[in-house]
Amino acid sequence: KLGPRAYFGEIALVLDQNPRTATVTALSPLVLFTVDKKDFRRFFMSKPRAMATAELRIAGEKCKLSSIINHPRGRELFAKFLKKLEGNSVCLDYLSAVKLFRVWAIPFDLAEDIEPIQKRAQELVEKYFSEDCLPQLGLEKSLVDEIIEEVREGDSHAGMFAASESEVRKTVRMKHLEAFKTSPEFTQLMVWVEGYKFSQTVLGLKSSMSSLQSKQESRISTECSLLPF
Repeated sequence: KLGPRAYFGEIALVLDQNPRTATVTALSPLVLFTVDKKDFRRFFMSKPRAMATAELRIAGEKCKLSSIINHPRGRELFAKFLKKLEGNSVCLDYLSAVKLFRVWAIPFDLAEDIEPIQKRAQELVEKYFSEDCLPQLGLEKSLVDEIIEEVREGDSHAGMFAASESEVRKTVRMKHLEAFKTSPEFTQLMVWVEGYKFSQTVLGLKSSMSSLQSKQESRISTECSLLPF
């Protein structure tokens, strides 16, 4: 039974085309405050970490790759999983690097100041398109050649890695996301964010972990202080 300040329907805010999980019937006149998905996401637009925390907590095993890699703890645990599986986390490192590059480069693009962009793009190409890293990314040769040519011709810009970022993200999602969700690292992440389906009973956690749990809860409280529920 719900009372004052209670909420419902939050799953619909983070999952697409998800079947209804509950029906709520009012027993007396009341006032409701509603938030649709568009406004919910607009509120978190400048708070990706808080958004990722909300999505991970609510969506659980149905969460998207973006929710995992936008969350510091999620990215750390996913990298740990990839290193165990493949010996490296190059794909994840690349996604983080080119996203930071895009955000950082936009003001220079707008000011038509290409020199800093050119220098940073060259550094990324040298690091990730090397003989050691490139095979791990699984990019088409034509796409790699296009980026290298833009750097060579001095045509670097904020969106130059966007297509490659999309391809690497797709590869990681198809090859590793579902496996990660069955791993101990994912379970750790769900405990960290207090995922809906990962209670102490489900996980079989013992009272000896109560101290660790309280420390995690204080961190979660800080991360989620902006959440509307």
